[in-house]
Amino acid sequence: MKLKDISDIHSGFISRGKIEGSAEGNHFLLQAKNVDGVHLTYDTEKLLRFQPKMPQKDRILRRDDLLFMARGAHHFAVHLVEFPEFTLAAVCSFMVRTTKVYKYPGYLCW
Repeated sequence: MKLKDISDIHSGFISRGKIEGSAEGNHFLLQAKNVDGVHLTYDTEKLLRFQPKMPQKDRILRRDDLLFMARGAHHFAVHLVEFPEFTLAAVCSFMVRTTKVYKYPGYLCW
């Protein structure tokens, strides 16, 4: 079975310039600096709050999505369980959302 057969895969949020934080922003950005590749965890306390211009192809993260970090030499995946509403993944990652056919998304992170 191939990953594409049991999931939808999308790149992280793409911006044409620097993403500026905003205290009034209504979205959050999960960046590489928020993810611990050694312990395969993530920290939501210091997410960047911002106001994006959202094209349709950008996806808001959902519970049980997988975040595949594709930056540097160490690639890994993290199972997303709890995070603020309206959180997007940064461009250095891929969002993997399993379909209804596959019921154990956390298992794919090993």
